[in-house]
Amino acid sequence: MAKKKTDEIKEVLSNKPEARDTIWISTGATQADEVFGAGAGIGVESGQIVQIFSPSQAGKTFLIMEAFFSAIQQLGDKVQYRYNSAEDGNSFDTMSMYNYSLEGHTARSKTVEEWFIDCKKFCDNLVPDEFGIYALDSIDGLITDDMQKRIAKREVAFDKGEEFDEGSFGMAKSKLLSTEIMPKLREVCVAKNCVIIIIHQMRQNTKKINGMGPSHVISGSGEAVSFYADTRVQLSSVYDITVRGRDIGYIMKVEAKKSRGPRGYRKAYINIFYQTGIDNVGTNIDYLFDFKTDTGAISSVASAVWKGVPDTNENIKQFMLDNNLMDDFKMEFKPTSPKKVYIDWIISNSDRKDLYDATFGVPQSRQELIEYVEAHNLEQELIVRCKQKWEEEEAASVAILSKRKPRFQVLTGGK
Repeated sequence: MAKKKTDEIKEVLSNKPEARDTIWISTGATQADEVFGAGAGIGVESGQIVQIFSPSQAGKTFLIMEAFFSAIQQLGDKVQYRYNSAEDGNSFDTMSMYNYSLEGHTARSKTVEEWFIDCKKFCDNLVPDEFGIYALDSIDGLITDDMQKRIAKREVAFDKGEEFDEGSFGMAKSKLLSTEIMPKLREVCVAKNCVIIIIHQMRQNTKKINGMGPSHVISGSGEAVSFYADTRVQLSSVYDITVRGRDIGYIMKVEAKKSRGPRGYRKAYINIFYQTGIDNVGTNIDYLFDFKTDTGAISSVASAVWKGVPDTNENIKQFMLDNNLMDDFKMEFKPTSPKKVYIDWIISNSDRKDLYDATFGVPQSRQELIEYVEAHNLEQELIVRCKQKWEEEEAASVAILSKRKPRFQVLTGGK
């Protein structure tokens, strides 16, 4: 008996899925990619189950569509994607927004069991050279087969004018997910090196005690998914984007609640337009030049220089020396004059101003910066600069810890 059990274990171990290269897929937003990657990479990692949850109308479906079509941009026809609209509420015109169609890539499951079969078949059909993304929107729209049968029985009893009291299935859905569905999907996801995204709606918290507690919570089915998810991200809509009193979009807060990387619990604020989706250029401009407050609001008087030497006192004086302007300046002002006096004197002459602008750059408004980047095809440079700033901020945030005394000392003497 013991030998038989040992042979079974060896067989299981020998059938481990073949290791595959990790693929990182963009969410369509540079800062959101940093949040999802959590320091291990940039974007959503292959071989993972991702749970995205929020109250209604916070950007969950936007993020799914961006991930689908960003993957196609990155990997081409190697990408297979499937969108299961369990709530049947997606009205996105993906052709006009992204130049891609969902036609032929959708499903509409009614039960947990139907979704499981559809998702597993999608993953199983992926060939070694393909990359798959499967999204369920949302798990709250599903019931179980038993619940469906119970509903049918209730309807029959109602039509006959009979009482119907067979109790409730209560936590049946959560139990099914946690004991059967999610463990198997986790196994399939890793074996096929794909991404499974599960959307979950947060509901109003009606059980606050003395007004205390979160405004929204997730239900039991969401908790069942949470345990098996590699990455959990919460979304929320924090500000409307309005033009002349009309809402044209909103600012979405993206906050990691669980991740596998060393930089957990990061957050970012992403600009979204209803007609075009994620505004990555505008979002990156806001981040690079600190145009947003700590709560995500955009400054109405924001301006910055795209590229140029910082106009510090030292650099201004060096500029004067490099261009042989210092002697002329001293004829009118003292060398110890404030920086503003130097700058006002420089720009009062058109030739000097041209030299100054070429060195220090020209301040532009937020909208001018966005238009400048797009007109000169500088989107990739903008992304690189944002990533560099993110890394600099990460380094600065942990620098203080490097100065602390180690809690554990290295033992000597062979101990």
